[in-house]
Order: sequence, then structure tokens, then C-alpha cells
Amino acid sequence: MVAEDPNACLHLVMSPLRSVLSRCLVLTRSGDQVVFLGDGVLLLVDPRFDSVALTGCQISILASDARARGIPLEQFPGEVAAVTEAALVGLVKRCPHSLSWL
Repeated sequence: MVAEDPNACLHLVMSPLRSVLSRCLVLTRSGDQVVFLGDGVLLLVDPRFDSVALTGCQISILASDARARGIPLEQFPGEVAAVTEAALVGLVKRCPHSLSWL
């Protein structure tokens, strides 16, 4: 999960609200990183979640937040990578831009 594009953006989705995800999707582009953390991980297990809207983006969840909410990592779509806190810090350091979605 390396941001290869010098203009890549790291999107941190922390809200379980679909309206927040919709606003995030307006600004995502191919090559961006999208990490769901906190209650945001709930969006990915919602049957209405459509990963097609994030095509070209690298999608991750903070594994500890999923576990804290009782969601087994196997329940997430196959294209979603589970990351540790250390890996998240690495993403923040590598991505030149970031947006938090609350």
C-alpha cells in the first residue's frame, strides 16, 4: 500500500453514514488510498456498499477497529486490506495529502 502518485490522497473515513461516504467518493480518484476506521468500518459490511465506486483506489480497514466492533476480518470484501496502526501511520507519512471524513 504505497502511494505511488505524488498527488495521491489518503481518505480517512470515520463515519458510518452513507452520506459522508458519498461526499468522499466525489473527491476520490484512481490511485488514492481510502481507509475505513472507527465506526467507518461499518460501511463496508453494509449490503448496500458498492466497491465499484472506489475502483482504482486502494481500500483498507483498520483491523483493530473491526475487531472492536465484533466484525471478523473475513466478513469484509476481498479487495479490502486489513491494516495495523503502524501501517496506517506509514500511509499518513507516504501520502502527500489527506482528508478526514467524519
